[in-house]
Amino acid sequence: RHARPHRAATMEALAQAITTLPPDAVDRQRLMQCLGNAERNVNVQKNKEASKWVMQVGASLHKLGGEALPLAERVFQHAVFLAKQLDDGAPEYMQCEFDGNNTELGDAFTWLGATESALGKNVEAENHYRAAAKAVEERGCVEFGDKLLHQAIFFRNRKMKRQYDLVITRWENKVLVAGGVGVDGNKEAHDGREGDVALLNATCSLLQEKSMGLAHLGAMTTNTDESDEQTKEAAALRGQTLAAELRAGRLAECAMRLEAHPLRPAGSMPLEAVYDLAASSYDRLKNKRLCIVNISKSLAATAGAKRFAGLAPMGEMKRMVEGDDASVWHAKLVGKWGGPGEGGADSPAELPASASDEEKKAHAKKMEDAELLKTKLPQVMFATLNHVFKVGDVWKMRGGKADMKPVMEHADVVGKSCYALGQQMFAAEAWKECQRPLRAAAALLMHNPYQQGAACHYLACAYVFPIEHAPPSANAHTRPASWRFTTGRDGYSNPSYHGVQGLPFPIP
Repeated sequence: RHARPHRAATMEALAQAITTLPPDAVDRQRLMQCLGNAERNVNVQKNKEASKWVMQVGASLHKLGGEALPLAERVFQHAVFLAKQLDDGAPEYMQCEFDGNNTELGDAFTWLGATESALGKNVEAENHYRAAAKAVEERGCVEFGDKLLHQAIFFRNRKMKRQYDLVITRWENKVLVAGGVGVDGNKEAHDGREGDVALLNATCSLLQEKSMGLAHLGAMTTNTDESDEQTKEAAALRGQTLAAELRAGRLAECAMRLEAHPLRPAGSMPLEAVYDLAASSYDRLKNKRLCIVNISKSLAATAGAKRFAGLAPMGEMKRMVEGDDASVWHAKLVGKWGGPGEGGADSPAELPASASDEEKKAHAKKMEDAELLKTKLPQVMFATLNHVFKVGDVWKMRGGKADMKPVMEHADVVGKSCYALGQQMFAAEAWKECQRPLRAAAALLMHNPYQQGAACHYLACAYVFPIEHAPPSANAHTRPASWRFTTGRDGYSNPSYHGVQGLPFPIP
């Protein structure tokens, strides 16, 4: 009862401060309405609902930034105060029910930490990020992981590697325990296993943050001596490589399993976005072959997700082939931070000289198979790409118009993906292989004459360049083995010619 006048005074002070903001900078009337809704909820002892309304005010001020940030900090401090209060006049001993199970308090602390970080108050921000995780530590792995994500980003941006490693390890343990697995990955922890959807969602977020941490591995190196610059560069290159492999490997596998699940939630990580991230990572590493492979996978995932021309998502097709096991979470997806492939010691590329010839041959074969697996497409993706490219195979060359309707549903997004694939193949001098995706792009982008014209330009150059640049004694299929894209099956991709369609990966 004694707190109500204090709360009303705080609301009044916040309202007065909001009126001092420039009218063109923020919708002051809406902010006043939110504060009014918060005060009405306080009067009926619904403090947590009131905290949500106050957080909406703070979010608008935080987005405005600049001189509004100190006021946003005050607003979020009041939201924290309200979220700590019990609803409906419950007795104080009920407070223990909300320790570690208070989503409103976790959100309020997260907003407060973000605002203090923007103000340069790093110590306060760090403490409040930790308080946000503590407020929801008894809830599911998805909500707890969301708060740990903010901590991880905070430490990663400030190159605080030791604290970052602790957060990632804690996150791993939370996901494993939620999956009914002990932190050692072997023994059963408890019977309260969460569902596959929640576990896959949490694992996707964890792996995505791990890949970002690996990509910043060189920046988070603590050595500052000039003599260690080469070490830092080597660590940065290794981190980028590990990040690309993680995205193209376990993160893509986890996203595909989530896509395969019939109860996947809206807004979950799209499979095509994962392959786009992997492709951009390999592009920065100047690995054109794996960049093209992952763009091809992204195109197949995009066409499937949009159900283009009767296709189905890659995850659903995987479940049709493999059954329900294709949508089940496994502890191996989580990995181990600081272990092999995640910043720790990698397995040796070569065996010691003392090894026998048979062991060396077996190891070399294993390494060769591992590299081949990175470039191999699943059968469903290969069939999806051929299905999309058939649109260009039957297309007759004609110009588009800006006011035309798209020739097919989702033609714009699929056509742009085809264009990106064809452009990358063209840049890698894969003259024949780039023709099918470029023809498909030109056929699908007739409502966008500018981009259709660019696709036709690349296509014309692709027809001419093999003739202009090939030596007189070489035929159209000759290419150095060190950077050859296809193995054993190659041919003109224009269907009016002869041959099997070539693609920059082994055909299953």
